[in-house]
Amino acid sequence: MVLLGSPIEKVTLLHHAEHLAKVPHKRIDRYKMPILQGGKRVWMEFEEYDTTRGIVEWADDYFGTIVQEYLAAGNGWTGKVGAADAYRFEAAALDAFGVAWMEKHFAAPASPLAF
Repeated sequence: MVLLGSPIEKVTLLHHAEHLAKVPHKRIDRYKMPILQGGKRVWMEFEEYDTTRGIVEWADDYFGTIVQEYLAAGNGWTGKVGAADAYRFEAAALDAFGVAWMEKHFAAPASPLAF
């Protein structure tokens, strides 16, 4: 996978990682939109994980943080193509890294021990 001239916060592959990550209480987006059904427009309700604001409340754009940490761990390639910043990633490896990162950082807080 190559990212050419786009900020690392925009690696949309990580939306797939959001779906795969076992994270409690993922934010859900619900909406209606028209579709054609039998030649007629029908309004249908849909829901999906929130790909606009993210699946959890987080202080920054966590996609950028994930990609920075992936690169800092010696994965991928960075350089220039002309004047554009360029990045190359192995998609499956970045996806797996993203899932592990989300599960680590977005895990449910540990409950206090009951005595």
